[in-house]
Amino acid sequence: TGQLNDEMQQRQAVMVQSTSGRLNEVVSLQQDIQNAVNKLRHMIDECNAQISNLEAIIASLD
Repeated sequence: TGQLNDEMQQRQAVMVQSTSGRLNEVVSLQQDIQNAVNKLRHMIDECNAQISNLEAIIASLD
């Protein structure tokens, strides 16, 4: 039973390492997604500013 116990512990260790690695990948992906979202928000803000400028120009033409 000692050998069986050792095998089970080894399997558990491998599973823990694998799960830990996957969690690290998920966290990394979440950070990438958050960075992309922040870039998009910044681009949207810039677009909105340009729209406001264009609206002001159009209003001045009327």
